[in-house]
Amino acid sequence: MNVRLAAFVAALASLSAGIDAGRSGSCPFGFDKVASVKEQDRFLARDFGHYGGLFIRLAWHCNGSYRRADGRGGCDGGRIRFNPEHSWADNTNLDKALKLLNPIKEKYGDALSWGDLIVLSGDVAIKSMGGPVLGFCGGRRDDADGTSSLQLGPSAEQEAVAPCEVDGQCKEPLGPTTMGLIYVNPEGPMGKPDPVGSVADVRDTFKRMGMDDRETVALIGGGHAFGKTHGACPTGPGPSPLEDPRTRGPAPWLRGSVDIHAHQVGNGYFKGLTSFEWEKFDGPGGHVQWRPVPDTNPPVRMLTADIALLHDESYLKISKEFAADQAALDEAFSHAWYKLMSRDMGPVARCRGNDIPPVQPFQNPLPRRPRTCRTSTLAAQQKALGFSGSYSNSSATLSNEYFKVLLNETWTAVSKKEFKAGDKDIYMLDTDLALLEAPELKASVEKFASNEFAFKQTFSKAWNKVMTADHFKATATKQLVHYILQ
Repeated sequence: MNVRLAAFVAALASLSAGIDAGRSGSCPFGFDKVASVKEQDRFLARDFGHYGGLFIRLAWHCNGSYRRADGRGGCDGGRIRFNPEHSWADNTNLDKALKLLNPIKEKYGDALSWGDLIVLSGDVAIKSMGGPVLGFCGGRRDDADGTSSLQLGPSAEQEAVAPCEVDGQCKEPLGPTTMGLIYVNPEGPMGKPDPVGSVADVRDTFKRMGMDDRETVALIGGGHAFGKTHGACPTGPGPSPLEDPRTRGPAPWLRGSVDIHAHQVGNGYFKGLTSFEWEKFDGPGGHVQWRPVPDTNPPVRMLTADIALLHDESYLKISKEFAADQAALDEAFSHAWYKLMSRDMGPVARCRGNDIPPVQPFQNPLPRRPRTCRTSTLAAQQKALGFSGSYSNSSATLSNEYFKVLLNETWTAVSKKEFKAGDKDIYMLDTDLALLEAPELKASVEKFASNEFAFKQTFSKAWNKVMTADHFKATATKQLVHYILQ
């Protein structure tokens, strides 16, 4: 599973070897030449001479099924190859993307999982368009079928554990609002072109994935800046692969690109979104889309879920920032994309490869190891009492170190009751320091600090006295028993 990114890029380049030199629209991503050098033999046309947007969508949708409610979903397992995910309406034509990747999978075999290959294809696509990629967390293992996705729905298993009473208003633990979609209905809530209503759906569904507002805006804008929507067919989308596995999958119903430069990375999406006036219209597929007023050439199209970013104070502020600052967008998108790609992988210890970024907050890194180790019992007691640390460096053994520390350290107040020994992880209470105030008590402290045997002997007697303080004396006990028996 430890496959070098450089080797993968080389494999992509090898697929494009032999392309007719005079052919226009040569694809830097390396997927022009898969089936044939002849245009009419290719089973899927490219957007702007580029397959990059398709592979970014594949990686996004493979990972976009992750939900934080129970950790289900994600690309670990590569289950987008199987039903139910394979037949989701949002995954239309992604079977063609998998077919394009198949030569690389065959070349590397079991050394490269489908899950890692899909994520790498998205990363390489972004890089090929000049975009930022934080790094790669490899190590995914492929599932043999789609069983682990059944609870994502639609399925009998999903209905049994998490039924969706109204499709379009699905609640947690389900990830999307609508069955078969990745996040929200792009046309708006329940298919209505209501940008204000779409705001709540966008925030809720991205929250189910653990994304905050900044990550949400970066992913929407960064993701939608590549490629375009497709397939506004007059006759409708057609049957899904589940209904008709031998026929080409259905086409989506929306058409158009959201950025004039849809094959290049940039902040044009946010510039257009925040600077144009937008009006809704019926698109070629009979569904509502949004266009600038006046229209642009080439035409730019938005969906209701895009226009929603203009109708929320937080989303709009972030969108304007990204429109004005490409570096801020690059920083936010690279981190959000890595989180999207890696969230289902768990702790960073699972990551394999040579391009693993530093541990990220979403990977729940462990706190820094303390300089002194405490037993679990002591740690639990300290937490329950609300205190910061131990009285000495040997808190789990009986010794006279407490008295040595009390006498020899310099104490600094760190709270109303606690005092700390310099930069050491050792603490005393105000009641401990009081032992140094009274001469007779300080004399005992000094005695025990210099003579551990004297301390242990005195402690043993005192402890036994405390433990038996509530016992009856032997003579009194005998008298009581005699009285009862009478």
